[in-house]
Amino acid sequence: MKYEVEVRTGKSKGSATDARVYLELHGAGKHEGRSSGELRLLPDDGGTRLLPPFQRGATDTFQVACPDVGLPTRLRVWHDNTGRHPDWRLEHVKIRRKARRPPPAAAAAFGRLRAAFWGGRAFALVLALLLLLAGRCLACCCGRCVLTRAQTPFNPP
Repeated sequence: MKYEVEVRTGKSKGSATDARVYLELHGAGKHEGRSSGELRLLPDDGGTRLLPPFQRGATDTFQVACPDVGLPTRLRVWHDNTGRHPDWRLEHVKIRRKARRPPPAAAAAFGRLRAAFWGGRAFALVLALLLLLAGRCLACCCGRCVLTRAQTPFNPP
C-alpha cells in the first residue's frame, strides 16, 4: 500500500534537522495490531532538489510503500540524532492513503460525462458509445453477452 506523508517543520530558529527521520504507522479496526514497520522518510525527487528535507518552515511530501495498515490511527515519528544539527521542531504530519490502482480511463471519462449530461437523452447516448468503444455488451454491460462491439449496427459482421 502507498501512503503520502506530508511533514511540516517549525518556523522558529533551530527548527531544521539534518538527521535521518523515520515514521511508523499503526492501524485499527480490521488492521488492529498491524504496523508499517520502520520507514525512513526520503525525498523521491530523483536528486533534483536544491535543499535537503526538513528545513525551517518547509513542508515536505514523501511517498512511502509499506504493508496495508488501513487508515492509520496512530503514528510514531523520530530521528536518529545524526548530523551536525540533529535538533528538530516538527509542526505537523498529514497522512493520505493512496488508491491501490487508478480507475480505468473509460471509467474516468464516463464519470466526467455523467456529471455533464446527467438526466438527459445525451447521457444514454454517451453511455452507449462508451460501452461500444470498450467492447462491452450494449444490453447489460456484462461483457459476456452475444451483442458485442463487433456485432452492432455500427459494425456489421
